[in-house]
Amino acid sequence: MNNLTTAIFNGDFDESSSFDDDIIMISGRRYINRERVKGDEQIYKDYFADNPVYPEEYFRIRFRTRRSLFVSILHDIQQVNEYFIQTRDATGAPGLSSVQKMTAALRILQYGIPADAVDEHIRIGESTAIATLNFFTRSIVATYKAVYLRSPNETDVARLLQEGEQRGFP
Repeated sequence: MNNLTTAIFNGDFDESSSFDDDIIMISGRRYINRERVKGDEQIYKDYFADNPVYPEEYFRIRFRTRRSLFVSILHDIQQVNEYFIQTRDATGAPGLSSVQKMTAALRILQYGIPADAVDEHIRIGESTAIATLNFFTRSIVATYKAVYLRSPNETDVARLLQEGEQRGFP
């Protein structure tokens, strides 16, 4: 048990208490050890392992897409933006995984949550989540604008009208 947990259980915690076991000052900036690798491992175990904790239908609920589409989009944006390829920091420790970055961006977009709300599960800081969202949206536009972000042509309109009629729309 760490110092913070012990203090909470013993009733010794108050707002002025300082339990910065995982906070380090580097070049005048606070660095919080978020244990990124553990976050990545947890997401993998929960959704992407051979025998995931949550089945496909839970993936669809939480990510609002099929797992295969998620992986396809991730692969596509990695081709456009190397930000989504995992790197190592100066100490050799692995950085955030591409799955963590894309999951953070999708959660912010899909659920309309603030950037700091993805920290606890995905283990990504607020400023990094904002940067990730920016890179993600730019990468999506760059990847798919030719196909999906264009004016419909006659074939598209005819297909949409036909699908509408099949679903009971006049």
